[in-house]
Amino acid sequence: MHLTATVFTILASDWRRLRRDKFLVGMSTYVIGVAIASRWIVPWLHAVVFERLSFDIAPFIPMGISYFILVNAAALCGIVGGLLLLESREEGTLRALAVTPTAPMVHLGVLGAQMLVATFGLVCLEALIVGVGCPDSWLAVGTAALLIAPTGHAAGLILSALASTKTEAFALLKAVNVFGLVPLAAFFVPEPLQYIAGLVPSYWPCKIWWVAHDGGDWAWMVVPSVLVSLLWVGAFSWHFQRVARSA
Repeated sequence: MHLTATVFTILASDWRRLRRDKFLVGMSTYVIGVAIASRWIVPWLHAVVFERLSFDIAPFIPMGISYFILVNAAALCGIVGGLLLLESREEGTLRALAVTPTAPMVHLGVLGAQMLVATFGLVCLEALIVGVGCPDSWLAVGTAALLIAPTGHAAGLILSALASTKTEAFALLKAVNVFGLVPLAAFFVPEPLQYIAGLVPSYWPCKIWWVAHDGGDWAWMVVPSVLVSLLWVGAFSWHFQRVARSA
């Protein structure tokens, strides 16, 4: 009963903050708008570049689309989640909930579940809208969407643990965004050297996207993706709890 009450308290607090903050609405509108435009702009750009420069950008389209859909969706949800946690620290909500040893973990678990659902929904919606550069298999799209969600969760934990204010969080975001560029850089590195990038959780969902688009075997990549994500989320959850308790 106490656990259920704690979960509903956290959900009510988060949704109250989201209604006040227009950032999520504005960014979601922007992302969906770009997705709609990309459905026509990407094929047009492909045709223009090939006609004028005799260069085929088709092999690079899945890479670019995976970054826009997967990494951006995780980043958006990570920013929102990080700001929610930061506000919880500032308002003393975490201290109020920390009446039992499990309460901080429940808070992180509830937020992680919300981010998982939001990221999954946003990725699938964008893939449906964009179409081009996406895997034919919706199983691959859904798997990549689920696996990219912990990247956003980890980013949110980093922002909320290392920043003291929203201004600091947005400044820190520039450094955190570097991790999102790792899959793009890894795309140009030959295998197996490319797998070094797998130490960053955003790499594996993007790799699944590329391989599935080309019709290859991607199922085995789920295991390293889950392990790396657990490592990152676990480490930053532990660090965040230390910061929250000392705040």
